[in-house]
Amino acid sequence: MKRLDILLYAHDGRGVGHASRVAALGLALVRRHPAMRVAMLTGERRVASLLRGLPLEWIKMPSYATSVRDGRSSGAAGDCGLSDADLGEARAELIASCVRIFRPRVFVADHTPQGKHRELLPAIEERGDTRFVLGVRAVVGGVDKVWSDLAASVFASAYSGILWYGDAALCGDEAARLFTHFGREPVACGYVSRLLELAAAGRVAQGMREGVVVGLSWRDAGFLDLLQAVTETANEFPGLSPWRVFCDLSGNGQDGEADALRSQVLDVVRACPHLRLEEFGEGYGDALMSARAAVVYGGYNSLTDILAAGLPAVVLLRGMRDQEQEDHARRLAGVRPGITLLPADGLGAADLADALRGVMAHDVPIKSPVPLDGAARAADVLAEMARAAREMEK
Repeated sequence: MKRLDILLYAHDGRGVGHASRVAALGLALVRRHPAMRVAMLTGERRVASLLRGLPLEWIKMPSYATSVRDGRSSGAAGDCGLSDADLGEARAELIASCVRIFRPRVFVADHTPQGKHRELLPAIEERGDTRFVLGVRAVVGGVDKVWSDLAASVFASAYSGILWYGDAALCGDEAARLFTHFGREPVACGYVSRLLELAAAGRVAQGMREGVVVGLSWRDAGFLDLLQAVTETANEFPGLSPWRVFCDLSGNGQDGEADALRSQVLDVVRACPHLRLEEFGEGYGDALMSARAAVVYGGYNSLTDILAAGLPAVVLLRGMRDQEQEDHARRLAGVRPGITLLPADGLGAADLADALRGVMAHDVPIKSPVPLDGAARAADVLAEMARAAREMEK
C-alpha cells in the first residue's frame, strides 16, 4: 500500500480553533501540492462545514468535550458518552493505528508534542521513519502542557521541527520562547487563515458590507447572559441589519440537552426582529466577508478571521487562566485600527453598544498588519519535507 505523505493531527475539545487552523493547512496543501497524499485526523465533529466540500480527506475520532469554571478548563464526557480518561486511551490507540497503517512520511501535531492527554505517545512509538513536526499558534500563553518538561522531552526525542503561525514583528518573543524551550528554531510561517484558503478556492461569497456578524464559538456558563447583551445591543441599532449570530447549539450529547438549550436561546433572541440565529458552519465565512462589523471571541482563529475579512470588531476576552487571548488580542489591537477589547464576563449591552459605535468609525476593509499566508508557507515547507522523504526511499 502506498504511504500517506502528510497526516495532520488537530487537537479538539475547546471550540473549533485548532481544527480550523489545521484544516486551513490541509486545504493549502491540496491547493498548492495536489500530488501530495494528505489526510486530517481529529475528533472535531464540524470539520465538514469547515472544508465546504473541498477535497481534503479527514478521519473522525470520538470527540473530547470541555467544561470551564473560573477560567480553568477541564475534561467532560464526550458526545459518545465515554469519560474524558477513556476517550484519551481509545484515541491514543486510534492515532497509533493510523500511523501504523498509513505510514505518513510527515506527521504534523497541532499545539503540543504529546497531544491532548498524551494521546500521541503511542503513535510516536510506532513512527518508524515518519518525521514529526509541531505546529504552534502565534501566542501560546501559559499553557503548562506546552511548556512542560514532558513536552520538551517528547519533542527532543521525536520531532524534526516547529512551524510557528505568527509574525516576528508582532510577537517574536514567543518564537524566542519556543526556541529556548524546545531547542529548535521555529519556522515563522505567518498567520494561518482558513477564510483566505476558502476564498482562494472560490468557496466564499462576498456581498454588500452591511450588518453585524457575532461569532460565539464557545459556550460556557455565561453564554445566555452574553447572548442577552448582544440581543439588547442589536435593538439599539435598528438600521444596522442583519445581525447574524453564529453559535453552537448542539448540547453535550445528553438526552434533550440540545433541545432545551435551543429553546432557551430562542427565548432570548426573539426580542430582536432583525437578529438571525445560525449554527456555526458553512455560512460563517460568507457572513464575515459581507458584514460591516463583527463581535467575536479573542481566539487565534477568530482574530485571524477579522483580519482576513478586513472588519472592525469588538473582541470579547473570556478570562482563561492561560491568558493567551488577552496577550495576543492586545498586541493586535495595538497595531491594527478598528479593534476594541471587552471582557465577556458580565458584559452589558451599554458597553457593547458603545464599543461597536467606536469601531464602526473605521472604513472597511482594514489592512492587516501581519501576513496572512501562513497556510501556504507551511504547506510548502511540509511538501518539501515529504518530497525529500520520497527521494530517500528510492
